[in-house]
Amino acid sequence: MTNLNPNTRPSARTGAALVAAGGPGSAFGPEALFLFAGNATFSGTNNQTWRYDVTSNTWTQLTTTGTPTARAWHAMSWDPLQSRVVLFGGSRDLNGPLLNDVYLFDPATSAWQAVTSTGAPSPRFLSSLVYAPDLQAHLLFGGGTATSSNAEATMLSNELFRLSVNADAGTATWTQLTPVGTAPAARSSACVDYDPVRRRLHLFGGEIVNDTIAAQAEYDVASNAWVAPVTQSPAPSKRGSMVCAFDTRADKLVLYGGVTSPSGSPFSEAWTYEPATRLWTRVTPMPSAGNITFGAPTFSRERGELVFFGGRSSLIGVSQATWSFRVNASPRLAPIAPATLGEAVVSMRPAPTVSDADGDPLTWSWVQLTGVDAGITQDTTATPTITTPRVVATSVLTYSVVVSDGFDRSDAGFVLTVNDSINEPPAADAGPNQTVDAGAVVTLDGRGSVDPNGETLVFTWAQTSGPSVLLPVMGTTTSFTAPAGPTSIGVRLTATDTRAGSGQANVVITVRGAIGGGSAGGSAGGSAGGSAGGSAGGSAGGSAGGSAGGSAGGSAGGSAGGSAGGSSGGSAGGSAGGSSGGSAGGDPDAGSSGGAGAGSSLDAGASADAGASEDDAGVGPPRQFGVGCGCSSGADLSGV
Repeated sequence: MTNLNPNTRPSARTGAALVAAGGPGSAFGPEALFLFAGNATFSGTNNQTWRYDVTSNTWTQLTTTGTPTARAWHAMSWDPLQSRVVLFGGSRDLNGPLLNDVYLFDPATSAWQAVTSTGAPSPRFLSSLVYAPDLQAHLLFGGGTATSSNAEATMLSNELFRLSVNADAGTATWTQLTPVGTAPAARSSACVDYDPVRRRLHLFGGEIVNDTIAAQAEYDVASNAWVAPVTQSPAPSKRGSMVCAFDTRADKLVLYGGVTSPSGSPFSEAWTYEPATRLWTRVTPMPSAGNITFGAPTFSRERGELVFFGGRSSLIGVSQATWSFRVNASPRLAPIAPATLGEAVVSMRPAPTVSDADGDPLTWSWVQLTGVDAGITQDTTATPTITTPRVVATSVLTYSVVVSDGFDRSDAGFVLTVNDSINEPPAADAGPNQTVDAGAVVTLDGRGSVDPNGETLVFTWAQTSGPSVLLPVMGTTTSFTAPAGPTSIGVRLTATDTRAGSGQANVVITVRGAIGGGSAGGSAGGSAGGSAGGSAGGSAGGSAGGSAGGSAGGSAGGSAGGSAGGSSGGSAGGSAGGSSGGSAGGDPDAGSSGGAGAGSSLDAGASADAGASEDDAGVGPPRQFGVGCGCSSGADLSGV
């Protein structure tokens, strides 16, 4: 904040009106500020017209024609189409009367022009008049429609009017607007100005009867609607009669000073409201203009800051100072276009667009908010490097980016979609290794297999080791019969997804023992033992009878022993039969007895049919051998 301290200046006053006229693109020419009228506490109102040159920092009182009557607490705005200052209403003095006349001022000729109004509002003071370029007209809000002896409003308005002026015709046409939505409370001395970017009239605070308020509202020109903005804390407390203007350079509503009650003492708080973020920010200007209320403010585009003159500095003190108040222009971060990429892409650099009206150096901060964690480097620069992660399905990553100029900040979001561009192979699972008996049915299950991308899997089974088994090769599950053991079977499962990615898993089946182990061993042992015994017996006897007896005895003994071995170890019986038969020499009975002696039970012993007869051998009388083959080992067969 700067005390401009020009050498020549208007007298101290309160309740004056100040407007910026002209500027770049204006038919009037370079910008100049115009101040009209006001009230000095002890000398009443005046009708002076002053011009302030922003480049030379000088005030000049103008000699004007058609000058309006003296007044204070009136409203003024600049009409760029007509190149005129527009004046409305006010109060002739502390206790009135109130006015509703309209005057136009031509800066080029220093001439005031009274115009004829149609549809004019009732007389009022402490109202607000602003120009809305979208309407090519002015908007008037609120004001006091009745006054006490000390210029305090006793009746208030919340009416909204549209004003169109025609300097050539000398007319002012008023239209009372009826916006949709909830109208703000009636008030006077509010902070009101127009936001050309969002096409909205901003309204904050103001005075009500014997009090002030902090209510905020916006009038949306496009929809002709009152809107209650959702703002974030903190926000200014209740106040009225503050210095206020919309700073188009910083894109902020700026207010300074004011009072908390109509008859209260002024104070010196400064606040900015940023429509882009809905944020109020309390600022501390250095130096400060001190306590001020009822100053005359306007925004100077030439200077890029709020300029205000005069105002009441205490209950009875009045100022004649000219101050400028430059607030920081926040960096403006434009929305960042979303991006879509594949997996494992390196050096994806978003390209945010940022502006800073003050040209301040900027700092950056990028933070990932959601999604699969991605690598990000150079995250304190405008263009960080992001490495997209591996994903199993299309994933959305969100980021927050903050840019700061050291005073204010601007935020934006960035959305990055990562496509599943790289196929992740399935994880095959053939189940645990198994141990089974020979002859058991073995079932293998591949349903534990998983595809990270959620694709349908095709299963293929293949034997990798062990004796060959009949193994179905396709299907989620497969089965086979375990062969004789001991042995092991190796099987491999291959799971293939729809993009030809595959994974494998191996499983081992251990088979214990042999199928029917005792019976097989007995048969083999008996056969071998019988053959050996018969051969030995025949060889020892040296006769056909001995040979036949030995052969028959050995065969019967071996067979009986083998059969019995199915229950209790036929291998041993066969061996015993053969041995016993061989020892007996040529005795046919000995051979038979040796064979039968290996039987361990009657049920397991060989029947007489199993023995050879003498007729079969061609010797001796016809009689059966091996009658006692069902007896226990070593049975006495001499009485047969």
